[in-house]
Order: sequence, then structure tokens, then C-alpha cells
Amino acid sequence: MGAYQGTSYLLKLGYSKIAYIGAPLSKGIGRGRLEGYKRALLEWGITPDEGLIIEGDLTEACGYNIIRDLWNRSSKPDAILAVNDIVAIGAILGARELGIRIPEELGVVGFDNIRESALVMPSLTTVAQPAYEIGRLACEMFIRRRDNPDLPVQSITLLPRLVIRDSTKSIKPEE
Repeated sequence: MGAYQGTSYLLKLGYSKIAYIGAPLSKGIGRGRLEGYKRALLEWGITPDEGLIIEGDLTEACGYNIIRDLWNRSSKPDAILAVNDIVAIGAILGARELGIRIPEELGVVGFDNIRESALVMPSLTTVAQPAYEIGRLACEMFIRRRDNPDLPVQSITLLPRLVIRDSTKSIKPEE
């Protein structure tokens, strides 16, 4: 849902050539976020470009190196959805070194809303997960199952929210 939200927001702002820098597809996080990214593109009538889907290792260096590679291509992306804020921050740092103007030439959206996402320049638009609530519910579920091991396994879905900052264009108010 978060990758869908982030991609849809970029599309709403007018970005259309969105790269996805993700976790290895062997990891659940990579598959789920890639599905959300692709779903948003398809709903906007855009066929996902496999050349803009790049697996990474969840590090700042990954984002830094990938943006440099993407910017050397003849057909450059106009936005990036990163699997996490660390990768997105690396992409921002690499873009800044290359003289790429964010958000005018490249919009960037991360994932997790870590503290540093508000401190990097420009500040990072990101998808926030309800981390406190996830931890609280996980503890409650653990205690219930510890006290009653026969309880069925329960699955709970919590919705993310988009935190809009300066790494994406702003929506102009209607006249």
C-alpha cells in the first residue's frame, strides 16, 4: 500500500518516468513494494519499464550509485521511489553531486520516515509506517499466544501515510 501511495503521489504531481530502487526480489519487502509501484503505474495507464526497476542492497551507497547510473542513460527518470529512506537519501546525495535539481528535475520518495529524512536537504517525502503501533500490537499478540499457544495465528494490516516534504514538486492550488 505504501509503495502504491508514493508512486500515485508522484504521478499526481506530473512525474511519469518513475524508477523503482528496491530490495532484492527474494525478500518479501522487495516483492510487496514492487507490486504497489507497478499497480499505481498501470492504474495511470503507464506500462512499467523493467529498465527502471533496479534491485539494491538497502544502503545509502546503493541509492548513490544507482542515481549516478540512471543519470548516465539517454532516457533518464524524472522521479524515484526508493525501498527505504536510506536508499532515497543516497540518491539525493548522488543527485546533488551531479547537479540534478530536486524536485524540479528529479522527484524522490522514500519509505519509513526515519529521523534523517527530515534533515537531508531537500527534506525527503516519505511513506511513514506506524512503527509504534506495529510494535505494540506485536507485543500484545506475542503475550496472548504465549499464554494460550492454541490461539490461531492472526494477521493485522496497518495503513501507512504519506509525509510530504521538499523532495517532490508541490501541488498548485486550483485557481
